[in-house]
Amino acid sequence: EQVLINLVSNAIKFTPTDGLITIITKRDGDTWSVEVKDSGLGIPEDDIPNLFQRFYRARNATEEQIQGTGLGLYVCKAIVEAHDGEISIESKLGVGTTASFRIPMT
Repeated sequence: EQVLINLVSNAIKFTPTDGLITIITKRDGDTWSVEVKDSGLGIPEDDIPNLFQRFYRARNATEEQIQGTGLGLYVCKAIVEAHDGEISIESKLGVGTTASFRIPMT
């Protein structure tokens, strides 16, 4: 629940009022996957590998003075990995971001 709250909260925070946020969930055998896609700000490519570090914030989020502590994705990764899952981020500046995670259901 906390992972989904954090990912959706980020999507809302970084997507303009007229933007689009899509949540896709699916079950594939014993695995549950979730994708949170937004049409927001996007993340610079060189920031993506660092996003799951504690207190790390993407350069453009800081420049745009968007509120945050840099802990949300760090916490998400810890929770997902504690459940033997995987989490990832794909993004393109000016197009949007997709945050996704997969966890086993057993």
